Amino acid sequence: MRRNSFRAVMAMAAVLLALVVTGGSTSAAPARTTTTKTTQGLVSTNPWAAAQPTAWGRQISAVAYFGGEIYVGYGDWNANTGPTHVTSWSPATGAWTDHLTADTEAIEGYRQIGSSLYVPMVDPKANTSDLAVSDPWREVAAGTAGAAFEHVFDAAQTADGLWLVGSKRGTEAAMAMRSTDGGTTWSESLTVPGYGNRFYTAAVINGVLHLQDQYSAYQYLNGAWVAGPLMASTHQVHNTVSVPGAVASVGYYGPGWLYRFDGTSYTTSSTQDWLALTKSGNTVYALRSGSVMSSTDLVSWRTVARSVPSGAISLAVGGGYMWFGTTAGQLWSAPLK
Repeated sequence: MRRNSFRAVMAMAAVLLALVVTGGSTSAAPARTTTTKTTQGLVSTNPWAAAQPTAWGRQISAVAYFGGEIYVGYGDWNANTGPTHVTSWSPATGAWTDHLTADTEAIEGYRQIGSSLYVPMVDPKANTSDLAVSDPWREVAAGTAGAAFEHVFDAAQTADGLWLVGSKRGTEAAMAMRSTDGGTTWSESLTVPGYGNRFYTAAVINGVLHLQDQYSAYQYLNGAWVAGPLMASTHQVHNTVSVPGAVASVGYYGPGWLYRFDGTSYTTSSTQDWLALTKSGNTVYALRSGSVMSSTDLVSWRTVARSVPSGAISLAVGGGYMWFGTTAGQLWSAPLK
């Protein structure tokens, strides 16, 4: 076969390979970008994020490693885009999967609780649900007739049940809801009025749930809410991760400070360049502006990587790799050394 003919055949094969799509949903999907298996560098651009009409919406603001796949979040709840697709990229197949069309204007965080992955609906669009849950993927409404929340920012679990936190629909109030039957039914547990009041994160230390709104802090002890110590200088924090006896979080609108809270008091980092936190095993990993750090106690940190992809704003660790989401809607990877 002549060289030019061989190149033509190979080019056609590459085109056919790029058309292979692994889908977990019958919903319409935007055109795919070419996807190649890789162990380092640019993995792929998420096609659903790329189709967003705003720059904020195209950002990969959340990454999670779950079940051997990398889940990403995108969307713009300021511009009221959506609904948003729950999608993941598979290192095994080199393709994206559309798991669920979620009733939210954005996905900005994932929580693994037990053997399931939870997606808080940061801004329910059609007011039909507050949460998406995996295995099988489905939507959950915490209200009796649809969404109970205006915004859902986080989910957690303690011995007292499952928790959702955010703000109450139709009011200016921070709200926490609890389920004692595995998420089948939900009830209001704590509601704190106040203009634009919200619970941005749910922190669990030694089995105790801690919350903070723009006014005060609260903890759930012995079946009741009582006043608690502040977890940070602001309630606008997220990516909360835990180690024995302490939690850490970063500013919601980063880059920002790193806060460490031990259930009694908090400390603040000396630099304001922390972007995202994630946990793999017993190790916490932190994405900073230009580097990745790791810690097992949230006090001592070591450098894992001295460079990160341009525009990296989210991080997951799993399968021996670091996975980065960027402002350009891209997923990158680098070996974890």
